[in-house]
Amino acid sequence: VIAVDSNLELVEDVKDHASLAVCLDAKDEKELLAQGVHKVDTAVVGIGDDFEADLLVTVLLKRHGVPQVIARAAGDLHELILKNVGADAVFWPEREAATSLSRRLAMPSVQRFFDLAEGCSMVQVVAPASFHHKTPAELRIRQRYRLNLVAVSRHDGPARAGEAPTEVV
Repeated sequence: VIAVDSNLELVEDVKDHASLAVCLDAKDEKELLAQGVHKVDTAVVGIGDDFEADLLVTVLLKRHGVPQVIARAAGDLHELILKNVGADAVFWPEREAATSLSRRLAMPSVQRFFDLAEGCSMVQVVAPASFHHKTPAELRIRQRYRLNLVAVSRHDGPARAGEAPTEVV
């Protein structure tokens, strides 16, 4: 892991979590290449609010053969432009945080939410009181909710996967 930032304080904060942490202007192609960033398998370009810098560094990394460049966007147009200049993937921290917050507010019983594929997710929820002391067969979870029960986790022990239809929730 190579961490690059123009803010020395931020570089100091991450230096123990990176193979190399350097303070430099990532838009300076010669300085960037001198650190060997073109030799990495994946680069994440997460430059704050400077879209021009985000775009320039993405183009530089792709031009120098980085196989996978993941760039930060701040909107639909930013995402479109980054993909058009070669970003392999785009992330929006603000959108992801907003999505997470809206899910927590809309579904307070949901503890964890993982998107697996389009239309397919894995969700950890607190079982409602109406489920207590009933088996999955009695609850008819698949038939009623179109959900598959993958595991049951209890306060008094570890999670158990593949619960039998006769196991009490």
